[in-house]
Amino acid sequence: MKLNSSIIRIVGLIGDIDKKNANRFYANLKNQKYIQECFPVTLDGTIDKGSEKFLKDYFYPDFREIMYLSKPDSINKRFILNSNKTVSLLYKRRDFQKEYKVDVLKSEIYIFEGNLGLFSLSIKQADESLTLEDISNLLSILRNFDTQTADNLLWHEWITSNILCGVKLRGDDVKSDEYSGSKFKLFTVLDIVDNENNRSDLIYDIATTSPLGSGSGKGIFSPDPDYHQEIMKNRIGVFKNWEALCLFDSFTCIGEGQLTSQYISWDYTYFRIYLYRLFFKYNIYRYNSEIQKSDQDAVKWRSKFESFLNTYHVSHISFNFLANDIFKKTGESLDLENELQNFRDRINNLSEAIKEEKQAKTNMLLQAVTVLSGISSVGPVIDILTQVKLFLGWSTLVFYIVVSFILILLGLGVLFFIMPEKIKKVWKSMKSIMG
Repeated sequence: MKLNSSIIRIVGLIGDIDKKNANRFYANLKNQKYIQECFPVTLDGTIDKGSEKFLKDYFYPDFREIMYLSKPDSINKRFILNSNKTVSLLYKRRDFQKEYKVDVLKSEIYIFEGNLGLFSLSIKQADESLTLEDISNLLSILRNFDTQTADNLLWHEWITSNILCGVKLRGDDVKSDEYSGSKFKLFTVLDIVDNENNRSDLIYDIATTSPLGSGSGKGIFSPDPDYHQEIMKNRIGVFKNWEALCLFDSFTCIGEGQLTSQYISWDYTYFRIYLYRLFFKYNIYRYNSEIQKSDQDAVKWRSKFESFLNTYHVSHISFNFLANDIFKKTGESLDLENELQNFRDRINNLSEAIKEEKQAKTNMLLQAVTVLSGISSVGPVIDILTQVKLFLGWSTLVFYIVVSFILILLGLGVLFFIMPEKIKKVWKSMKSIMG
């Protein structure tokens, strides 16, 4: 099979750009020649009215305002840099090593204020004569954070220095590294001289970056038939000339001619659908991570999470069936609805437990106040005891012993009222020691 053309993008997480650091970050992006994208433009920089009309006719308002159209002061921002940067990456096996030179044609940064930001890189292989096996090898190292470059940098370090204006992707001081996983996500569209009979096997190999032939049962990496069938449930087959496969770490399309007339659709329209789904997935990771750090913050994070859902949780995005189908399939492959429901159940249960604990403490405090209010009536008792002391002729020592005994009884009564279970436990312990 011969490769005609391709779209290869990697997607990564840059974490939450907080308000304190946002202006400095935006200034750094502009210094690097990034341009803020608010709407589609023509080559001369004016608004592309045709594209704007298409987006309004194609997508529901909420989705298109977040991912395509916005105002300069919108809380969601997109920055784009069209600049060719070249890097050489090393592919290594035990008995084989090869250097792949790639061009980073475009970098895009998406900032969702108060939530996680994403970046994407558009990759083109510098060598046009690469085989499909080379493409598979290249994809396997492009998605790996720690792939080595020919300059002895790790891939994620090169991206930090050359693309993200110094924003780190990995390390103990990088909060988002806790939920970014171990790989970048891949969005791959290959336009090949097609042999339709082998396409479904090939798409498995490319989507999983397995050695070519694995999908057809060749080699030690070939999948079990049941696993292969489970994977292929996420296949999208709409037109005869192409098919796509959505997996947990990748979106892959293979066909013939789909990039000839529909390049922008794949590179611009369908890619951002995939990006949006990844954004949603990463945020579920983020909220899970924050809750694990401190259950006591569950109420606060539930409020933030519900606000996030009100803005970004949508069931349909388009007036067009294909966009909705891609949206649905990517959501299923990322297991979004399942994970969302599990997280909602967990955070709601935690919140209720915390509320009940706080209510119990409030009740305990009210009980204590009630008892202490009753203690104020001890004064008249002491006055009576004073009269008894004079009547019976008690000495001062005897009088204080009696008063102390009464106060101790009252104190024990208060403690038993506030924490009966603990008092009973102490009493049983004392009995066992004495007995």
